[in-house]
Amino acid sequence: RYGALGASLTLALTSLILFSLNLRAAGKIITDKKIVLIITAFKVVIAAGVMGVIIFILKDYLYIFLNIILGALVYFAALYLLKGFRKEDVFSILASFKSRKI
Repeated sequence: RYGALGASLTLALTSLILFSLNLRAAGKIITDKKIVLIITAFKVVIAAGVMGVIIFILKDYLYIFLNIILGALVYFAALYLLKGFRKEDVFSILASFKSRKI
């Protein structure tokens, strides 16, 4: 009856509920204040929004592979400009790749 609109609203509501529950669980594990987690999540949403707008505008002009690469670059650039991650985060991620044995 509601089609795609109903499905998208259901997905959005479910995601919001899961985010709230995960935020509560993370608050028990992470020692930072909850407001820090909310601000960080907000920065991620803003960076994703910027990426989405850029990709939406350029989707008809670039091949999908270039859109994926551009999207990743725009997302991380926006997150960097918003101070969404620290140098320690980058080093931690790089170290986790180096320590894996395949």
